[in-house]
Amino acid sequence: MLNVMRNAAMAISANNMIDSGTKQVDYDVCRFDKSFEEFFSLIDQLEVHLRTSIECLNQSGQSAKYLPVPVTPNKTDNSMTYPQYIELVKGQIAYAKEIHGALTEASQRMCDS
Repeated sequence: MLNVMRNAAMAISANNMIDSGTKQVDYDVCRFDKSFEEFFSLIDQLEVHLRTSIECLNQSGQSAKYLPVPVTPNKTDNSMTYPQYIELVKGQIAYAKEIHGALTEASQRMCDS
């Protein structure tokens, strides 16, 4: 906006000097229309960013409305510690070995008879 105002002021000043006859017509005066187009381009970009921000806010509101629980659940109370887990696995391995031994012994008895 500052650039547009500066170029407009320079164009008005140049036109005033030309009208009063103190300056000859100079076509190298800064381009007011170019700076005005740059200003409108920036305004359009700002509008796009604002629309995107509004859409993000709407999506956030819809997410909070239709997904009231957090996506990642908190730790449950019935979880076990790592040492408890190790003891449980050791017990399961011992039980599996016991079953394996019983089945092996039963199959050998069947083959011997």
